[in-house]
Amino acid sequence: MEQIVVGMADCRVAAEAGNVLATFALGSCIGLSVFDTRSGVSGLLHYMLPDSGIDPNRARENPYMFADTGIPLLIEKMCALGANKRSLVAHAAGGAAIMDPNNVFDIGKRNHLAMRKLLWKAGILLSGEAVGGVQSRTVRLEVGTGKLWLQEGCGQRELVPNFPRGGGAAKPAASGPAPASSPPRPLMSAPLGALRTAPVPAATPAGNPAPSAPAWRTLKGDANGIPGTDRR
Repeated sequence: MEQIVVGMADCRVAAEAGNVLATFALGSCIGLSVFDTRSGVSGLLHYMLPDSGIDPNRARENPYMFADTGIPLLIEKMCALGANKRSLVAHAAGGAAIMDPNNVFDIGKRNHLAMRKLLWKAGILLSGEAVGGVQSRTVRLEVGTGKLWLQEGCGQRELVPNFPRGGGAAKPAASGPAPASSPPRPLMSAPLGALRTAPVPAATPAGNPAPSAPAWRTLKGDANGIPGTDRR
């Protein structure tokens, strides 16, 4: 097993099962983990800022620094290794306010909102997130299984267990709600701040619920780092 380190403003994709993609010390940056539930191809992006328009020259030199240039390139690289865009599942961590406790610049919040918008446009399910607050985070993603670990402070926990292969985690057909005997599975084995397992329907531009797999939202509290908000 090899640990592949993803640095700041960096991205790595891998297809060899058993390897681990890892990124460290996520503050206001976002670590976006993406896993293909059919092929096992995995990718991890560590971006710093939401919009490349503030520095187009730097974006050309390193597109992974920005959400709007790094996320599409991450998806492109995964598909080049055999991933199918329709079976990609994403998880996010970071977006904290470590150096900005009063949210003067709101970089973490802006990074998070930019990511949500880009994934929605790409049609990729954001299955879970651990964002906001004032703690740095470290993320590890196991290639081939989709196992995801999150470290906050001195503790590490498993956020996502093995994904079933062969499309078992693909988006369900739009044939109606899941039966009552099949409740949604929690994303983690232990609670993380205010991260809850309350399914909420994705919204379309017209405001109507979209018939897609359940998303997960961070409810009000310290975990989202923005008092008085309710973000999906």
